[in-house]
Amino acid sequence: MVKETSGVLVNGDPSILTYIKHVCGKHQEVQVRKVEQLDAQHVFCAGQGLDKWLEEKIDAFAARNMLEPPEDTATFQGPAQAPAKGKGKRGQKRSAASASSRADVG
Repeated sequence: MVKETSGVLVNGDPSILTYIKHVCGKHQEVQVRKVEQLDAQHVFCAGQGLDKWLEEKIDAFAARNMLEPPEDTATFQGPAQAPAKGKGKRGQKRSAASASSRADVG
């Protein structure tokens, strides 16, 4: 037999649903008779006067846990040219003077 129960069906992400189950278990302001998780995105809360109370609790939770936009915005200007590592062109041999000066240093 089907029973009709008045309450609030909440759709949200797992963090919101976990928070709802938490505050409904530790409430003082309203009478929550039952909190039942229906699936990964829905929770049903049965009780009197839950509409406004749950909305205020969820809005406060979301405001505290909202990601803030970054203060500095990143700008991209296109590909950068890598600085040249050597003095000579690729495939050219070094002179004997530069090769001997490097050998003396190391």
